[in-house]
Amino acid sequence: MFGRSNTDIQTIYKRVFCNSDGKLTEDAIKVLQNLGELCSAETALPASTTNEEMRQTEGARQVYHHILTLLGMSFKERELIRNRIVKEQDENYAHNKHLNEIWDGDI
Repeated sequence: MFGRSNTDIQTIYKRVFCNSDGKLTEDAIKVLQNLGELCSAETALPASTTNEEMRQTEGARQVYHHILTLLGMSFKERELIRNRIVKEQDENYAHNKHLNEIWDGDI
């Protein structure tokens, strides 16, 4: 990529996402969580998904997992982000369900 070795690129990614001790920063975790949500990294696609939507989602997932791989994330770190994604989705689902019950579908 632009004449850089994979080691150089990995170092750059770590500099962006990690602190001086090599640990993910809280902001990095939030960014990775957001990216995971955007590319449906931890959710199954509905049966009604078209082939084009499936290809787009799979491409986004590959980029997301490429970032995680370059960061050399441990299983524990990946689980932390996955759990945050699932928790956020569950909270959004519960919130939306609650709103629908309040408004009784009059929206």
